[in-house]
Amino acid sequence: MAVENMKKISQAEEESARIRRQAQEEARKIVSDAKKEAARLRGEIIQQAEDAYSSAIAFAENEAQTAYDGRMAAAQDECGQMRDTARGHMPEAVQFIIGKVVNASVDS
Repeated sequence: MAVENMKKISQAEEESARIRRQAQEEARKIVSDAKKEAARLRGEIIQQAEDAYSSAIAFAENEAQTAYDGRMAAAQDECGQMRDTARGHMPEAVQFIIGKVVNASVDS
């Protein structure tokens, strides 16, 4: 009976060791799978962040171009108005210059 009890104890110890090895292997697989999933999620999040950054930059560039175009159009309008005003005063300016030239030649 003692031998039989020893065999049962030995079998129980072997079964316990087998269960422990199996549990350790399963734990290693769970950890490995978790690391792979974490790496995949990290890559996905990084890609989403890069996409969001690219969208934000594109939006900002578009807004800046729109603002620039608006300011340039306003400046061109202002320059056109100044040019038209200057052309309107051209005869007066010509007469003024002619008067200065004539007066300078008479004084000499």
